[in-house]
Amino acid sequence: MIIENSENITSANNIFRFTKNSYNEALSLLIFSRDYFNQKGRIDKLNLSGEDSIIYTIAMSTITTQLTSSISWLLMCKAVEKGEISIDELKSDDFCMPEYESHLDLDNSCFSVLNETVLDLLTKSSNMYNRIKRMENSVRKMLEEESEKELVH
Repeated sequence: MIIENSENITSANNIFRFTKNSYNEALSLLIFSRDYFNQKGRIDKLNLSGEDSIIYTIAMSTITTQLTSSISWLLMCKAVEKGEISIDELKSDDFCMPEYESHLDLDNSCFSVLNETVLDLLTKSSNMYNRIKRMENSVRKMLEEESEKELVH
């Protein structure tokens, strides 16, 4: 059984090796977002009307949720790779990225109040989230297939 777990981790590491660049990218994006929202973003928000300020807050929340969810899952992968947690823990629904679908249509005219920086952050965070969610789905599928093979043998 221990050998089988080692084989799972080795197979999973084939996918996990791609997480380092994604992690660095997500972290850089999160830090940039934090700095923007804590500095220039505060001033930008003050210049918006009440309704537009709500749209801005929704955008800010969406960016933060998508990036922190992505980083969280990538950190779990890093923990598996370093042997800090088992691959079985990564398969657990407790560590699954939330199903999050942005219902924000950036072409919608209500988002015209957002500046280019916020629109760019929305696009990048959404792309990052979707990419990491696909990666998670691939890992889960691979692990399920490996578990099924183990049951057959």
